[in-house]
Amino acid sequence: MMELTVQCAFERTGTTSYVAWEIPGQNTVTERVQGEGSLLFTLRIFKSSEFQQAEEDFPVTLSSNADVYMEVAVDSPDESLSLIVVKIQASDRASGEVVEGDKVYNIVEDGCVRDSTFSYIDGGDPKKKRFTIKAFSFLESETPAYIHTILKICKRMTAVAKTVSENRKKRAVNR
Repeated sequence: MMELTVQCAFERTGTTSYVAWEIPGQNTVTERVQGEGSLLFTLRIFKSSEFQQAEEDFPVTLSSNADVYMEVAVDSPDESLSLIVVKIQASDRASGEVVEGDKVYNIVEDGCVRDSTFSYIDGGDPKKKRFTIKAFSFLESETPAYIHTILKICKRMTAVAKTVSENRKKRAVNR
């Protein structure tokens, strides 16, 4: 059996020109921003691949190898934003802080998929990433598996996207 508990939180402080937040166990991240507004990040588990009805009662108990449908999203009126999944990690600790002896499993690490049962589901919205993974439990553990994410938001076609497109090699077309 697998039990999943979803918790999404971060601390944020800032002024009108800088925003900073802390993720426990990591350095403070500070970004220069212009404009005003707020961002709401969500991590939700859905009952089916239609992504219509999200789970509301936690922990969610699943059978081993059952399909788990999840979505991470940023809610913002800014239509130019794009969400990037940097890391998805399962652990036996609710806080997401890794302590020696904890059970930890990296599902996505540095943007690269590490789990063979994980796959993205195209939803067409750049501010949402949907995915599925097979349910699992940690060996010799009675604690639930907690899912933690690190997300990045970018303006579409930022330097990273431009670098990828600029680094494509030109090829000759043979007829």
